[in-house]
Amino acid sequence: MRFPLIGRWEDAQTGHVLIERLNEAENFIQRFRGLQFARSLDPDCGLLLRNCRSVHTLCMRFSIDLFFLSADWEIHEVWTDVKPWRIVIPRPKQIAHVIELAAGHDRNITTGMKTRFTANDYVSQ
Repeated sequence: MRFPLIGRWEDAQTGHVLIERLNEAENFIQRFRGLQFARSLDPDCGLLLRNCRSVHTLCMRFSIDLFFLSADWEIHEVWTDVKPWRIVIPRPKQIAHVIELAAGHDRNITTGMKTRFTANDYVSQ
C-alpha cells in the first residue's frame, strides 16, 4: 500500500485485533485519492482517513466496508459492501475519522464499539 503504516486497529475493551496493518492517508490529496485505482486491498489491511466526514468510491475497482468514528475512536456508523462510484455521508454529526477495509470479511465490528490503534512490530517505535 502506498500509505504509511501506523499500527494495528484494536477493540479498546478486549484488545482484540480488528486489523493487523492500519495505514494512514496523511494529507488532503492522499485522503481524496484514497484507494482509487488500487487493484485490491489485503484483508488484514485498512486505510485511516483522519478529519474526514464523508467518502467517495469514484474510480474504485472493488467494494469496501466503511467505519465512521468519533474523535475518541468510537464507531458511530458502519457501511458494508459499498460499491464503486458511490458517495457516502454518515448521519451522526460527531464523525471525525473513517477507516476503509476490503468488503466481505466478517470482523464483528459494530456500532458503539470503542476502538484504538497501537503501533505494532511493523512500525518503528
